Amino acid sequence: MSSSSTQNHLSYHWWRLKIAHLVPELLVVFIGVFAAFLLSGYQAERQKEQQRIETIRAVRVELATYIANGTDAKQGFISYFSQINSDNKAQLAQGRLERLPGIIFGDFWHLESLNTLLSSGRLNDIDLQLYRSLARFNTVHHNFLTMIEGYNQYQLQYLMPRLREQPFFDGQGALVAGYEPITLYPAQLQMFSEVTVEFARQLLVVIDQKYPELKTPVPSETPTE
Repeated sequence: MSSSSTQNHLSYHWWRLKIAHLVPELLVVFIGVFAAFLLSGYQAERQKEQQRIETIRAVRVELATYIANGTDAKQGFISYFSQINSDNKAQLAQGRLERLPGIIFGDFWHLESLNTLLSSGRLNDIDLQLYRSLARFNTVHHNFLTMIEGYNQYQLQYLMPRLREQPFFDGQGALVAGYEPITLYPAQLQMFSEVTVEFARQLLVVIDQKYPELKTPVPSETPTE
């Protein structure tokens, strides 16, 4: 065997030994990188799921608070709007409008968190059916707020300046054409207050079915005495 052949043979064996040593090392590095990638993905997904749960928790707390604010026996807004409607009907039955509820305002029938979460896109990753239900509820609730504002404006513009003249009724005590909103606004406000609270109750049922870990009320859901 020539010296050149011997050198090539030795070089071949050297490379085989080198590769034999490198393969386990490369395998360890590959497994380590792959495991780190899987762990990073798992942690990211867990963090995303935890954020999703916390977001749903915030929605659930607000819905529970809305229900409590609406159904409170003494200060609930369902009773408040029902009383406005009842008083209005009693006056219409007598054919004279002597008192109005005045400007209606309050924060205990608002849903700031839900509206913000929907508009910001933070609810985009939740269950699709639940998202659609929440979006639909938010629309109905927005219509409720719009109705309140509409009644406020109607009182200011058409009712309060004319209470002394009482142009709302004809000689038989019936409403004059064009003043139908006197009846419609209070009735619609009572309806919206009842419907939105019932809608919120249904949403809580859905949330508790999909996220049973949130079913136990948290302290912030308990109405303040």
